[in-house]
Amino acid sequence: MEEPIISVIIPTYNEEENIGPFLNDLSEVIDNEFELILVDGDSTDRTVQTARETGIEQLKIFEQDFRKGLGSAIKKGLSEASGEIVVQIDADFSHPTEKIQCLVERISEGYEVAIGSRYVEEGERKDPLHRRLPPLIGSYLYRYMIGSTVKDVTSGFKAYNREAVEFLLEQDLPDGFHFQAAAVMRLMDRKTVEVPIEFGPRRAGKPKYGFRDLVDNVLLLLRLFVRRVS
Repeated sequence: MEEPIISVIIPTYNEEENIGPFLNDLSEVIDNEFELILVDGDSTDRTVQTARETGIEQLKIFEQDFRKGLGSAIKKGLSEASGEIVVQIDADFSHPTEKIQCLVERISEGYEVAIGSRYVEEGERKDPLHRRLPPLIGSYLYRYMIGSTVKDVTSGFKAYNREAVEFLLEQDLPDGFHFQAAAVMRLMDRKTVEVPIEFGPRRAGKPKYGFRDLVDNVLLLLRLFVRRVS
């Protein structure tokens, strides 16, 4: 049986210090034929130039005219991906690249969505405590207010089969960080599995998640709750 082609979406904004080693690492850990799709949100540093300097043949770079948001970058990546299996991953080394093949294997086994999860058994977070609390609380609320069967609703490390990708492209999903939770909620009825990962601190640079993103996630949660009880 022929191995499926893997598309890996990497949204970036000011990741100059990480992007070179990260792309090289990706190209070494993926066993299948693959393409890397970098979608940059108007970085003010040398993220794009450094990515090009890696010389990786399978790398495609798309630059957005202004910083539209994380969700916008992922949606652009989904629209450009040609692989049978599509992976999204952050470029700061917080997600373990060696787990990509685990996600890919779950999709090959018949799952439509595979989520790298910090909150299932054997999953773990090793980033600073103040970065852990908002997603942990958010995931708890999504489970008990919305009835989510997924524990790590805000995970940015996922794999999709082609049908799930096409479904997401048809949805009206937000452009900000709350894309993550909104996408999971839309995919609730599809065959989904969570794969435990060790989520680590970013290797270099500054986190991009801010107060506005927290507000967006809270508002999304409230809208979904009202819709559920009405």
